[in-house]
Amino acid sequence: MREPASVATRPKGPGYYDNRRPDLVEMLPRPIGRVLDVGCGAGTVARQLREEGAERLVGIEPDPGAAAAAGGVCDEVLAMTAWLRSLTGTLPAEVTTSPELPR
Repeated sequence: MREPASVATRPKGPGYYDNRRPDLVEMLPRPIGRVLDVGCGAGTVARQLREEGAERLVGIEPDPGAAAAAGGVCDEVLAMTAWLRSLTGTLPAEVTTSPELPR
């Protein structure tokens, strides 16, 4: 029997990496300052953070295409597929059980 693909390895539909999160951005204290956006996708939330005055934006994104898109918004983007996979054995259970992390 073949094991089903995890959420992290399944192909993503159009717009998957372009989700706006005004609810999240609204909760941040002002001034926003420096931001590490883990799972930054195509930089949509980073763009919102920049509009709200974020000084420096660093994104971490395992998908190379989304990381490239985020590079137009973030000051720096780290495409960390292999690095994230190497960490899954060392993170707390509530993090490693996230469907977004590679298995």
